[in-house]
Amino acid sequence: MLGAVIRYGKNTLVVELPTGTMDLQSKLSSIGIQNLPEDILLADEDSNPLRVKLYAGSPEEAHLLTLLTPERSLAAATTSTDVGADRF
Repeated sequence: MLGAVIRYGKNTLVVELPTGTMDLQSKLSSIGIQNLPEDILLADEDSNPLRVKLYAGSPEEAHLLTLLTPERSLAAATTSTDVGADRF
């Protein structure tokens, strides 16, 4: 599993991926994020009020992180993690 630290303003959410779409949307809403996971980029830029940082717990998961560039979405990350879960 990968982890995601999602910051929105002063709120922080830590989630393990993969997670279901409805569960993820509910967790995002809990810190005030109304965007869909498909619309949230994996960017961790200080100037952006919505920031996502992924982390890995193993070397295999770290390899998966190299495929998840900042142009990809949070939805893509959870799907990629779900597909790759059988390999870890």
